[in-house]
Amino acid sequence: MQWLGVSSSSLFATLFLCLRLVYYSKAQCSLPDLGPGYVLTPDSSSKDTFLNGSSAAVQCGEGHYKNGGNETIVCKNGSWTTATLECKKRSCGSPGELINGAFNISQGTEFGATAFAKCNRGFEIVGVSYRQCFAFGWSNLLPICDTVKCPDPPEVAHGTISSRSSKEFVEYRDVIEYTCDKNFNLVGKAQIVCNEHGQYEEPPKCKETNCPAPNISNSVRTEGGPPPYKLHNFVNYECRQGFVMNGISKLVCEVDGWSSTFPTCIRVVMPVTSTTRTTTSATVRTSTTTKKSGIDEEIEEIEIPSTPSPPPHKNKTSIVVGCIAAVVVVAAIIYGLYHRSKKKGEYRTGEDARKNDEAMILSSQNQFKSNAS
Repeated sequence: MQWLGVSSSSLFATLFLCLRLVYYSKAQCSLPDLGPGYVLTPDSSSKDTFLNGSSAAVQCGEGHYKNGGNETIVCKNGSWTTATLECKKRSCGSPGELINGAFNISQGTEFGATAFAKCNRGFEIVGVSYRQCFAFGWSNLLPICDTVKCPDPPEVAHGTISSRSSKEFVEYRDVIEYTCDKNFNLVGKAQIVCNEHGQYEEPPKCKETNCPAPNISNSVRTEGGPPPYKLHNFVNYECRQGFVMNGISKLVCEVDGWSSTFPTCIRVVMPVTSTTRTTTSATVRTSTTTKKSGIDEEIEEIEIPSTPSPPPHKNKTSIVVGCIAAVVVVAAIIYGLYHRSKKKGEYRTGEDARKNDEAMILSSQNQFKSNAS
C-alpha cells in the first residue's frame, strides 16, 4: 500500500521514531539546581542534558567541605534524585586582635561573613575597617587603632601657652593651659583639652578690665585709690554733711564692670519749727536742679519730720499761778463761811446751804478765769 508514493512500512517506521524521540525528550534532565554550597564535578558540569537513568556527580563548592554523604544523583523520568552529600562552611577563625578596639563578629567567622572593626573612645581606625571571610581566609590586613590627634592649639590674643604636652603632636586628653599678659585678665577656663573628635574646647580670652571712675555728687571717697581702676580694685564713699546715702557705698571692679550701680546722696531738708501740735510726715522731693560749676546737677531732697513745739514758758507760768490762786481763794471762802456760821449759831436748812455753796463755787470760777486771762 502506498500513499503519495510512500510505502506503509516506511510510514510506520517514521512514526515510531517520532514517538520514541518524544518519549526520550520528556525523560531527559537538565542541569540540576543544587543550592548554595554544592556544585557538579567538572565532568558532569560539561553536559547540558542528561538521559533518563543517567547519573551526575556532586561536590562541595568553594568555602565548603564534605561532612559525609553520597555525591551521586540520578535522572529519573526527568527529575533528579536528592543528593545525600552534606557540605559545611569553612571557618576563618578569629579576625585578629585589635589593640584599643574590637571586631564586631555578629555575622560569625565562617565563609561569607564580614567582621567590622571599632576602636575605643579616643582612638581612630588606620586601614580598612572590615575583613571578609573567603575560602583562603580573611581579606585585608589587620587595621590599627591609633590615638586621636588634635591640631596645634589656637593662639590667644594678649596670652601665651604656659603648659602643654612634650609630645610632637597633641593627642586625646592632652591639656593645654594659658596665661594672660600683664594687666590682662583671663576670661573663661584657663585649660582646654583635646577631645575624642580631635577638637578643642573653647579657648579663654585675655581681657583688659577698666572700670570707669564713679561720679557721685555730694560725696567723698573714704577708701580706695584714684583711677584707673583695674580688676578687684574697690572704692568706698560717704555723703557730705547735710546729705544721706541711697544705695551701696562700697564698689568693687569686676570683669563686667562695677559690682553695683552708683549710690546717690540725697539732701536733708529741715522743716520750719511750728508752735502748733501737728505731726509733719517726711517727704522726698526730687528733680531739684541747681547750677554748680557750669554743670546742671539734680539733687534729691528729703524733709525731716518736725517735732511739735512746746508752748512758750510764759503760758506755762500763767496757768500754774492761776491754779494756785484759785485753790487759795476757794479754801479761804470755805473757811470763812464755816467760821461765821459757827460763831453766830445760825440754823440753816439744807436748801440755804445748797444755795450758799453754789454761790461760793460760782465766785471761785469767776476768780479762776480772771487770773488765767
